[in-house]
Amino acid sequence: MPTNLFNPADRRKYPERWPMRRGKQLFEVVDNRSEDGTEELLSVSHITGITPRSQKNVTMFKSESLVGYKRCAVGDIAANTMWTWQGAIGVSDYAGVVSPAYNVYRQRESAYNPRYLDFLLREKNLVAIYHSLSTGIRPSRLRLYPDVFLTIYFPVPSMDEQEKMVHFLDWKVSKINALINIKKKQLSLLKMRKIGIINNALNTGIAGSKLKDSTIYGLAQIPETWIERPLKYFVTSNDESLSGKTPEDYEIDYIDISTTGFRCLKKAPMHLSFGEAPSRARRIVREGDTILSTVRTYLKAVLYIDGDLDGHVASTGFSVLRPKKGVYSKLLSYALSCDYFIDSVIRNSAGTSYPAITDKRLLSLKLALPASENEQKELFEDITQLTATTDDAIASLNAEINSLQSLKERLISDVITGNVDTRNIEVPEYEYVKETLDADDDIDSDDEFMGEEE
Repeated sequence: MPTNLFNPADRRKYPERWPMRRGKQLFEVVDNRSEDGTEELLSVSHITGITPRSQKNVTMFKSESLVGYKRCAVGDIAANTMWTWQGAIGVSDYAGVVSPAYNVYRQRESAYNPRYLDFLLREKNLVAIYHSLSTGIRPSRLRLYPDVFLTIYFPVPSMDEQEKMVHFLDWKVSKINALINIKKKQLSLLKMRKIGIINNALNTGIAGSKLKDSTIYGLAQIPETWIERPLKYFVTSNDESLSGKTPEDYEIDYIDISTTGFRCLKKAPMHLSFGEAPSRARRIVREGDTILSTVRTYLKAVLYIDGDLDGHVASTGFSVLRPKKGVYSKLLSYALSCDYFIDSVIRNSAGTSYPAITDKRLLSLKLALPASENEQKELFEDITQLTATTDDAIASLNAEINSLQSLKERLISDVITGNVDTRNIEVPEYEYVKETLDADDDIDSDDEFMGEEE
């Protein structure tokens, strides 16, 4: 059944047997506030749905008091007002509170199985409707308010069919999740192997090197031909930035913390205009730079900027480190991702819920490198040869995981929208398997600046 009600963005189609009902007939706004702040704080994410904040990796500021936060009961819908357009909405399995800036809704009647409703609210075509109806001057300021959300028409399959869809999805998604988890374990082992190779090379140098005692915490010895200096000896930092007076229509490719993994991009940078970009999109990167996250550095969001990323714009959550003359940029990047240096950054970070290091403090930390650029290049070539097979395997596994996750998303969308009819499908006995999230899988694109909005 077509649903386009004078909204060209609405391309949804549902079976004719499913009645359509307006949001205000199905849901009501709930605004009950915490009086003592003792409830569990819940997080609303487009990646993980609604989860206790204590179980989630977040970078945004946490308020000291939860008094006045909105109560959310089991079965309630919670929507991150700023990021509903990205799919940050869901049905809660938990009782707790959410930010006062969020919206909480409750079913007026029992029209939905909560699991089906959670799938439906986060289905990509419906999320596109949220986006089309949200208002604001830029993505980090877009809002979907209750009066608009409640104008949307939603399909209401029979309860029996909803339950069959959920049962079918749990079975099929479990199979996909099990495969993803196996490949993630393999990927984790390969990443550990690569980190081990890099650490060993940046600790002991080329095989057969004579060693001397090191003064850096975490390094026992280093090659005799190496030097130990504060980072500022080897690099400059944050050399180029966009001005606040940059034209609104100036186009940028934006690298945020959610984009960046350990020495790799987890997803493509966002292409948008300066006027649309979050306020932290400021730092210009050039080929040869290395960006290092100064927030939650233990996740090792460290990325070498190659030619493809030259001229991109990074978040101010990164320090952009540019090698000085005589420093080989690619080896420097490896050194910045070594365990001893990352551990040093973590020890010198301040804050409990939002640990971060200042740029000045970062530049004071010691790094060990070969004294000559020729030896730096030779060591880099050794590392490249040692990690070549591992790098190929990592790339292959990442592609397989991405393919499986896309398959899962398509399956959920097809079932929830009725494109796959599950009414007469027999589901065998199975054990439900959740997808295992790595620490850096659970960073939302809005995490690093969402606190500004709250």
